[in-house]
Amino acid sequence: MRITVLIENNAPAGLLAEWGLSLWIEHLGRRYLLDAGESSRFAENCAKLGVDLSEADAAILSHAHYDHANGLASFCAANRAAPVYIRRAVGEDCYSWHGSEPKYIGVRRGLLAELEDRLVRVDGVAQVGEGAYLLPHSRADMAARGARAGMFVRRADRFVADDFAHEQSLVLVGPEGLVICSSCTHGGVDALLDEAASAFPDRPVRAIAGGLHLFRSPPEEVRALAGRLKEMGAPELYAGHCTGDEALKILGECLPGRVHRLETGMTVAL
Repeated sequence: MRITVLIENNAPAGLLAEWGLSLWIEHLGRRYLLDAGESSRFAENCAKLGVDLSEADAAILSHAHYDHANGLASFCAANRAAPVYIRRAVGEDCYSWHGSEPKYIGVRRGLLAELEDRLVRVDGVAQVGEGAYLLPHSRADMAARGARAGMFVRRADRFVADDFAHEQSLVLVGPEGLVICSSCTHGGVDALLDEAASAFPDRPVRAIAGGLHLFRSPPEEVRALAGRLKEMGAPELYAGHCTGDEALKILGECLPGRVHRLETGMTVAL
């Protein structure tokens, strides 16, 4: 199993970076694109990284935010056949509310209609290949977590707390346990571990790769989370994007040897 970071917030010389995330995943003879960043920049990095988007068997949108969805048009131009798996709840309706008024952070308006013939909307735990599954949120406290994170969805003329029904993680089954690619983990990495244990009983989580959405979390909350993860038998964390530098530092201190920073161009072999 190999995970290559096509784009992330940070990049070495010669590669492009942006606030976003895109992962190229090779598992049991199939290739998956998880997210496409906020622009076509991820595709520009592909040639330098030896990735041919036309070889993807499927693309997956982790959630309905611009920094993961907006590059999908570039993917569909490069790959004319692969389905794009999204949650049934995905719409153009996501907002962040941290100031005096909400800010739209959803999929570029009109993009879903443009790609409609490529989209496959899924419910529940959905298999997309051998040993590859899409895992939705299942805990009842997701809306409360959304409200605490300042994230909302628009319903007609009102805003309601985001319960992340539009979010999914890619779960890869390997001989040493599960590897979960979770691009932003808005519902919390501790909740994700609970949900994986429920959906895949008796299969330990070996690693989680993606963003942990801790860049706005105060240090005491990050330390408390690290404590919960330690009690749960913390998997290896390959984290970047919305995790935040300070949170990464704290997690690394609390979980020594278990935390690794993602960067554009990096390849993780598991």
